[in-house]
Amino acid sequence: MSAVDEKSKKIPAAVQAAATVVANYFGPSAEVAEKSEVPDKKTPAGAVKLAAVGSVPRFRGGLNQITVVLPVSSDYTNSAANVTDGVGALDVTYSTEWSSFLALYDEYRIHKFRYEFQRFAGSTNATSLSDGMTVFAYDTASNSPLTSVRNGCEASKHQLYATSVSGADVVTMSGGKPLFFEVVLPKPGKGTINVNSSGAVVTYPGAWKTMQANGSNADPDGYLKVYWRNGNASTTAAVIGGIVFYTVQFRRRR
Repeated sequence: MSAVDEKSKKIPAAVQAAATVVANYFGPSAEVAEKSEVPDKKTPAGAVKLAAVGSVPRFRGGLNQITVVLPVSSDYTNSAANVTDGVGALDVTYSTEWSSFLALYDEYRIHKFRYEFQRFAGSTNATSLSDGMTVFAYDTASNSPLTSVRNGCEASKHQLYATSVSGADVVTMSGGKPLFFEVVLPKPGKGTINVNSSGAVVTYPGAWKTMQANGSNADPDGYLKVYWRNGNASTTAAVIGGIVFYTVQFRRRR
C-alpha cells in the first residue's frame, strides 16, 4: 500500500467526501486547488497550485486559501398586484455545496456577487414613466423594501433596466443572455467577524467571517433589493427568477 493510501485511511470519511466535492470546482484532473503563497519561477503570482494526499487537500501549514464561485437560486414574487419589491439577504450558506466547504475551512468572505435573471411578466403597469423600469439595488444595512424605482436609485450601488417601447417586457439582453446585476464588496481592514447566525446584517460586509452551518440564516453581507411595476396582477407567481453567483474566498487556519 502506498504512503498516500496510508494517509487517506487516517482521514475521516466525511472530510474525504467534502474534499471530493471541493475538488470538483477545479477540473476533473485536480483533486484540490490551493492558492500559492510563495510564487516561484514556474508559478505566476496568485496562480492556483494543485496538491493532494489521497482525496484530501494537503495543507502546507500556515494560512491556506481558495476562491470558488457558488450559485444560489433567487426568485422574486409580487408583494401586491403588479408590484415587485422583494428583498433578498445575501447568504451564501444556502448553496448546495456549502456543507463540504464547512468541513474543510474555518473562515470565508464574499468577494462579489452577480445576480443573473430574467423577468416573466408580459408588460408594465407603471404609475409613472420612471416606474416602468426595473431597479436592483444593493443595501449594506436595511432590509426595508424599496418604495419606487427612484428610491432604489438612492443606493450608491444600483442598476436600472429599461422596458421596450411597445410596453412588452424586455426579458433578455442581446443574444439571449440573462440580465445581470453585479457588485464587488469592499474588503474592510478588520479582523475576522465571529457571526452568531442572528440573521442580522454584518457590521462590515465583505469582511472575513467564521464558518457556520449551511442554510442557517447566516448573518448576511447586505441585501439585494428590487422594485418593478409589472403587468402581472398575481401576488403568488414569481415574476423575476435567476441565480446569484457568489465569488467566495475560504481559508483554513488549522
